[in-house]
Amino acid sequence: MIKLAEDLFSLYERNEITICEKYRGIVLDNLIADLSYTSPIMEGIVRTVFNSKKMMAFNLIQNAIDEAKGAARVRIIAERYADKELRDKMLKHVNDEMNHSSMFAELVQYTGYEVETEDFSEHAEEINSVFDFDDDLKQFICRVHSIEVRSWTMLRHYLNVLNELQDEKLLKMKPAIEKIMRDEINHVCYTGQTVSNWLEEDESLCQIFVECINHTNKETWQDLTNMSQFMYDNIAEIMKEAA
Repeated sequence: MIKLAEDLFSLYERNEITICEKYRGIVLDNLIADLSYTSPIMEGIVRTVFNSKKMMAFNLIQNAIDEAKGAARVRIIAERYADKELRDKMLKHVNDEMNHSSMFAELVQYTGYEVETEDFSEHAEEINSVFDFDDDLKQFICRVHSIEVRSWTMLRHYLNVLNELQDEKLLKMKPAIEKIMRDEINHVCYTGQTVSNWLEEDESLCQIFVECINHTNKETWQDLTNMSQFMYDNIAEIMKEAA
């Protein structure tokens, strides 16, 4: 079982990240076992996804799209509002996310399905829509941090299930997922340190940080709903795979 707050503090310690007491308190109060992405429901969904090649292909494509959308948003805010030190970190983050998008798409081959150009072209409008996005820098980084913590947690679920299944073909995904994981850890660390520093300077940011955590939690419940809907819509094929 993933103990998110405890594991996050250990991650910071290993990476020599110092966080303030306000940050620590918010994490202890809000990154709890009942979060959508640490819940038994999420663990079960991930196992279900990894037992269906069709569901896994769908999930990997969604990850690829989400990474591209995230990269676009980070670039916008970095170029508009960040100082040089933070901007450099954010633009490195952008490059990582674009690489992750390609890597997730390439992993689809291990499911037996193929990613066709149409899979992404039909989502082009959705990805491009982020260029209408705007936000306050501090609020945005709080939001990004909560999402990066979720991404790190989801990758841990992926690796746990891969290790359990010991499927020879699916295990070929591990090096790419582990590479993405290393990048996500860097993203968690720099955004966490940034948020912690800001919290020490501006107590009013505490409520915004909590709201961002709650938004990510709510958003992930919607993701779970979408995955369940995909199962419902494709039940015949999924059952055939299981037979």
